[in-house]
Amino acid sequence: MPSDRLEREFWGVVDNHLGDLLPQIEKILKLGNSPNFRGDSFESLINLFAATMTRSPDIIPDANPMKIGEEIYDGVMAAAPDIPKEISETISNPTRMMQNGRHVFAYARTVEPKKVLSALRNYSARLVMAEKGSAFILGSRLVYRIGNGNDTHLDRETTELWFPVSPSTSIVLVNLPKVGESIVVWPKRKVRQFNEFFCEQSSFVGSHSVKLLSSLIKTKKMSVDSC
Repeated sequence: MPSDRLEREFWGVVDNHLGDLLPQIEKILKLGNSPNFRGDSFESLINLFAATMTRSPDIIPDANPMKIGEEIYDGVMAAAPDIPKEISETISNPTRMMQNGRHVFAYARTVEPKKVLSALRNYSARLVMAEKGSAFILGSRLVYRIGNGNDTHLDRETTELWFPVSPSTSIVLVNLPKVGESIVVWPKRKVRQFNEFFCEQSSFVGSHSVKLLSSLIKTKKMSVDSC
């Protein structure tokens, strides 16, 4: 499937799901209740996490569509060296190589990550809310793995997955079958520490606050987007 169709038919669905989820969470919070991430809703949530993790431009920063296209061409020629000259010339065209590389890379990011989903089914979800007067930044990695002093393998009990979905809210998957509080309010100091970590792990960041971004990127050259 061409990459433009994947953007519409796969990522469009993911974006719509996220767009539906956030208002639901906000409505529940306004009523003074806690979101219930169990059963089908939890399965839907971990699918959203798994898909979003592969979407980040930082996941494979050195991915080169032209190189992928060249490898496809080399593989075809090695498997079928006697293909007609006109076909060989067509697939060796640089523009076609670039297109093929983009299509393969785009498709690879949409394949269902069965091992990842299997691991995430052992996790639990909670919301971390930023204390009033503080805010989470959004970064190019989208979903961040936190190891809490260890590596970030999904089987580690200390691994957490953080998905900041708004300045005030981050959805967090914790590698425990059940967490205590489903909603945790973080003080400004801890929000700041996580923002510094997000900033360090991202090639670009965004926020509704220029002041917040400026305070974070003084020592790091990166692309900045004030939302």
